Parts: sequence; C-alpha cells; structure tokens
Amino acid sequence: MAELTFRIRIEGFWRVQDRLSIPPDPGILFVYETSRLDDTDSIFIDRLIYIDESEDLRTETINHELYRDWLRFIREGYELSFSIGRIMHQHRMRIKRAYIHRHRPPMNHDLANSFPFDSTTIISTGMHALLSPHFTVHRTPDAENGKWKKIL
Repeated sequence: MAELTFRIRIEGFWRVQDRLSIPPDPGILFVYETSRLDDTDSIFIDRLIYIDESEDLRTETINHELYRDWLRFIREGYELSFSIGRIMHQHRMRIKRAYIHRHRPPMNHDLANSFPFDSTTIISTGMHALLSPHFTVHRTPDAENGKWKKIL
C-alpha cells in the first residue's frame, strides 16, 4: 500500500424520518445525535456517534444491524440524523477507518485505536459538521505486539 489522499464531499443532513430520501449510492455513513431548533426543520448537530460504509447508504440507514442501538444511544429530547460521503471506489473501508481513527465515535470504540493502512489524508468538504476538514492518520502498530497507541 501507499500513502494516499482522498477528497470527500459530505452531504446532509437527513433526520431519521427523512432517511428514505438518502441516495442509494455507495459511500460513508455518518450517524449523529441532533436536536431541533425550535419548531423548525433546522437541526443542531450535537455529536457524532457512529461511522460506517456501505454499498447502499439508504438501505444502511434502514436495515443496519445496530439501528436499534443507535436509537438507544440517543439521549431523551434528541434525535438521530445522518450525513453521507459518496465513495464509489475500493478505498471505502480505508476512508471509513481513517474517519473513525481520527474522530473516535463512541459506537465505533472497537475500531478507534487501530489503523491498518499506510498514511491516509482526508480532505472533507461540504456539510462536515464535527468532522475535521483536513487530517492525516498513520498506520498503528500491529495487534500482535499489544502496543496500540494513538498516532495522529
């Protein structure tokens, strides 16, 4: 593998009840806890709770195995919302892992401390609330030596 840079345009935000309008395209899914501003359709992005990748982002928001866990994770008075980054190529997993390693969403705790790829730079544009617009992550030591460490 080699060092790579990716530009990801983040689109969103979709409230949980609007998820059928998410495109059925491949890409990265960002799951947020949000709150509504007054009685409008505007939302405030409170925290990033989960990141995943999928061949079909719409279906992922409807049929994800952790969907009920996402809902249980949301605090009372808040709601679930989504944003996406459409990615058609084979590096989707690498990009997902880079976002997880950098942002450490609480529901991705099992993947947050390791990054098994060469140095990866992500440049996020668009609706990238709570996401670093530009960052680089580096390969972490392998799991066999038990010396996981954060390298940013």
